[in-house]
Order: sequence, then C-alpha cells, then structure tokens
Amino acid sequence: MNLIEVTASTILVVLILLGSVQATTGMLGNEVIADAQLQAEWHANDLLAEITAVPFVSISGYDGLSQSPPTRSGGITLPGLAGWSVSVGVADVDPAAPDNVVVSTPESPAWLKRVTVTMSDPDGGTFSRSRLVSRIPRSQNIVGSIDSLSRLEWSTSTSTHRMNVPLINLPGQ
Repeated sequence: MNLIEVTASTILVVLILLGSVQATTGMLGNEVIADAQLQAEWHANDLLAEITAVPFVSISGYDGLSQSPPTRSGGITLPGLAGWSVSVGVADVDPAAPDNVVVSTPESPAWLKRVTVTMSDPDGGTFSRSRLVSRIPRSQNIVGSIDSLSRLEWSTSTSTHRMNVPLINLPGQ
C-alpha cells in the first residue's frame, strides 16, 4: 500500500466513526426528550384524574391553575420536568355541542364541564388532554341522563369524536 491509499483509508474510517458517534448522540438526545414528554403526559393524565375525582361543584376551583415546574398535589416537584409548565382550564359546556362554552347561572346551572390540562415544554411546544365531567341534572332521571350522555359525539373539520362521559355525582351534589 502506498501513502495515498493509507491516507484515504484513514479518512474514510474517521468519517464513518464520526457519523456513528453523531447518530448515537442524536439517539440518546431523542431518548431524553421522549422520556420528559412521557413524564409530562403521565402528569397531565394524573392531574386530570385528580381533578375529576373531586365533587362536581369543586371542579371549577381548578380553573386557572398554573404551575412551573409541575408539582404533585403535595408540592413535590416532578423529576425530569424542569422548565416545563402546566395549566388547567375548566369550562361549562353545552351537552349537545361540547365545543361550545356556556354561561352557567343559578337559574340554569351547567351540568357538563370540560377540563383541559395543557403541558408546555421549555421550547414552547404544548400538548393538551381534555376530559368531560358531568353531573346528573335534577330534571333528568339517572337512566335518561346516562343514555343521553353515553352517545355524546362532536365533529371537527377532520374527524368525529365519540365519548362516554363519566357521571361522578348524584342529583343535588
């Protein structure tokens, strides 16, 4: 082998090694990002479960909740979510069209709420989880209320969504 062949072979091996190192670094970085996103998704789902477990009349108290970084209910900061933030929105919605917000009054109380938990990452990306929560209105019996809500659906420009709504309270609660 002459000097030109050895030099060319060495350069080729170095380029292959650099490419391998770069690919490995990229995969590890993606794994860290995916882990944080998974943790954030778990937290969003846990927070939704916590909110929807309280009595229906107390759910609105979570509206406007904002944390940065996200914490557990005991105030413990969640590991791996530094720089993330979470916000909660609660809205009274129309049972016939859950995308439509309604104004609840003492004379006409809303019996369906949409709870939305939004997680924001340090780079400004966001994702949201929503859940509908209902109270059986006094004007309906339990069976009628369950029947009407179990077939709840609404459409967006790209798809139709069907949802079973959890009934968490009894009349008068």
